[in-house]
Amino acid sequence: MACHCPLVRGRNRVHFRLPWLLYLVKEVFRIPLAVATLITAEIATILRFFVTNTWVFDRTASTAKGLWQFHWANAGGFAIWWCIGNLLPRYGVHYMVAVTAGIGGSMGFNILSSVFWIWRKDQPASANSSDLDGK
Repeated sequence: MACHCPLVRGRNRVHFRLPWLLYLVKEVFRIPLAVATLITAEIATILRFFVTNTWVFDRTASTAKGLWQFHWANAGGFAIWWCIGNLLPRYGVHYMVAVTAGIGGSMGFNILSSVFWIWRKDQPASANSSDLDGK
């Protein structure tokens, strides 16, 4: 039987599932969907930065620069998620299904920008152009 809790503990990790937060912001606080998705996305972005920094890339210290870069990198993925989450309901798709579909569209972009920009490893000194020229 699957657990549908927002915070599911697994082996050495915790999965954050935030559709419940969108439901809370939209239905309980009665905030319009467009604003509710913005609020939910900002909370999720901050949580994901700290989880990714610590558990995925094994960094013990978080930096303001890293958080700022993570926000910029997520802007593209967020735009994809937000558009899908707000456009599909106009065509009869339930908003909870729409935002879940948006996750898939934004995930690849976020992974690539995180790996190749925010947490990229520096090039080794031997990869300098002068070394490649045989000098």
